[in-house]
Amino acid sequence: MLLAAPLLSLSLVLHPALMRTAPMHSASMPLAPMRSVTFMADQPTVEPPVYDVDEVQAGEAKAAAEAAAAKAAEEAAAVKAVEEAAAAKAAEEAAAAKAAEEAAAAAKAAEEAKAAKAAEEAKAKAAAEAAAAKAAEEAKAKAAAEAAAAKAAAEAAAKAAAEAAAAKAEAEAAAAAKAAEDAAAAEAARQATAPAGFVWGSTSAQASAGSTSSHTELGWRPSLMPVLRKCSDGPGGSGARRAEAVKAVAAAVAAGSGVVAAGAGSEAGVAAAAQVATMVAERAAESSVAANAEATRAEAARAAAGREAAARVVAARAVAARVAAARAAARAEEARAVAAVAEEARAAAATEVATATAVRAEGATEGVATATAARVEEARVVATAA
Repeated sequence: MLLAAPLLSLSLVLHPALMRTAPMHSASMPLAPMRSVTFMADQPTVEPPVYDVDEVQAGEAKAAAEAAAAKAAEEAAAVKAVEEAAAAKAAEEAAAAKAAEEAAAAAKAAEEAKAAKAAEEAKAKAAAEAAAAKAAEEAKAKAAAEAAAAKAAAEAAAKAAAEAAAAKAEAEAAAAAKAAEDAAAAEAARQATAPAGFVWGSTSAQASAGSTSSHTELGWRPSLMPVLRKCSDGPGGSGARRAEAVKAVAAAVAAGSGVVAAGAGSEAGVAAAAQVATMVAERAAESSVAANAEATRAEAARAAAGREAAARVVAARAVAARVAAARAAARAEEARAVAAVAEEARAAAATEVATATAVRAEGATEGVATATAARVEEARVVATAA
């Protein structure tokens, strides 16, 4: 009994501490009713604290409820934090996916724009090349037409020059023939005015006729005049005709039909015949030389005219060729200048398009990156706050 009382008092004193620390204690376990203990007079009396069982049980229930509530709140906060972290992660992934989609769309749009621009540039280049080719063909056709026109003009000029030269030669030949005819007519008229019965014979016959000619051995008769006219045909007569005339005169003189001499078969008759033949031969030679000289002059004039016309034709063709070459060179230079300007314009347009595309792509990339960073930062802030 003496040992049990202190132990019971100690257990009663330490009971609240045991209630808070012992994990196996339950609020439903009943406590032993408190009893008053009377100690002996010689022992010191220790009065233990008095506890109300209901109050203790209420406190224990309240503490258990508070612990359960705290634990539930802690679990709810943990669940909420997990949910918020998951939501932030989902939002971040959605933002990243959206940024990737936007970047892909921007890149696709840039590629499509670049392809469209390249197609337009190719089309414009093909059109410019076709236009340049057409211009070159037109220039070539025009140059060919001009060359043909120049050639036709040169040929026409050459033909006109040849016709003019031929006309000039014909006119000169006609003038020479007319001059020869006039000379022959004058000679025939001069011979026709001689006395019909005049005879170049002896000195007495010349004195009786009153002649002062130096020809003292010959006389003219009407039967000899036509033969002598044949020898005076001039440049228009033929050499064979003149030779026949000379032969006829010689035969007539030898027969004595046109000459009356001082005696038949005398030396004077023979000398007269020789003199007549010499005179006729001289006239025939002079006429032949004159005709040949006139023909030579006419041929030389025709050759000179032909050479001059050919030289004019060659010069005209050379001038036309030089003019056509100069025009073709000018057109080719103009076509090259137009092509160079078009190429520069295409290069400048391509550079501007490339610069604009790069700027747009860079802006789109920067915008997507900025938006993604902003969304990630916002999700991080939300997660941190949660």
